[in-house]
Amino acid sequence: KPLALRYLGNNCSAEGVEAFFVEEAKALGEKYWDNRWYKYTSKCQGEANISLLEAEVRKKEELDRTRYFGVLTAYARTAGSKSIPLLKEQLTNEENEEVQINLIQAFSDAAGNGTDAGIDSKIAVEASSIIFEQAEKYGTKSLNQARTTLNVLQDLEKADQLAQYAYKASLQEDGSLLWGVIAVESGTCKKEKK
Repeated sequence: KPLALRYLGNNCSAEGVEAFFVEEAKALGEKYWDNRWYKYTSKCQGEANISLLEAEVRKKEELDRTRYFGVLTAYARTAGSKSIPLLKEQLTNEENEEVQINLIQAFSDAAGNGTDAGIDSKIAVEASSIIFEQAEKYGTKSLNQARTTLNVLQDLEKADQLAQYAYKASLQEDGSLLWGVIAVESGTCKKEKK
């Protein structure tokens, strides 16, 4: 079954393929999502499939996290730039760090990371701005994911600027960071004493 679904998904431009997936989602209901049929539809970029995925992503609070994260990734990859407004809305309103991490990662999926076409620079610029403007509220792990994602999106300047949020206590008025180094020397003396 997965091989047939993968084949159909890879040939989504063929007549009736996208409609097949959308109709199966209606017919199978929860089984469609539980069996992860949606992961084969990233090349089905018509409005019907995008709307189906978006509706599921909007159920965020009702879904278990594993399912939400899987559908979120599929939605971002499938909808590309069309997913950015919803990703922004959900990231803006999200306080949970694990969910923030997955939303931040989804921006690189929306920009085309890992696809044959590669990163779409226009989407990457928009995604980078959104990720960066939310940075003040991120925890340590979310900041690490934001830095990684900004690097993937090829926005190295913003990735470096995230240090101001990671090291707030060391931030100086001029925007530089205060650093200190401590050197400790130890050696072994006679009879293994230090």
